[in-house]
Amino acid sequence: MTIHHLNCGSVRRIEATYPGREPAAAVNRWLLHCGDAYYHHRELDDEPHPHPILDMVQTGFEVHRDLRLGTQARLRELVHRHGDEVTLISAHDPWEWQRLRRESAPA
Repeated sequence: MTIHHLNCGSVRRIEATYPGREPAAAVNRWLLHCGDAYYHHRELDDEPHPHPILDMVQTGFEVHRDLRLGTQARLRELVHRHGDEVTLISAHDPWEWQRLRRESAPA
């Protein structure tokens, strides 16, 4: 499996091999670590739905609300246009982390 990792403007390629997997089963996608850009994956839905508890933390620590919401809008557009090519992950969403762990586990 080849994973392209993009974080803070730097790109690096990660090679991962799983025992027993055929090369045809490999996935070739971009992985974008979004840091603090959002706290819950549903914030990137077409109709954003923040998590009630995580949203209190997020808004409590935000410095520039308009910039934060603008970044989320750009990430939403990225997923809308290139969702089949890129996977986004937040530093704060445990449900997203668990989903990605399940999807990347060896068969």
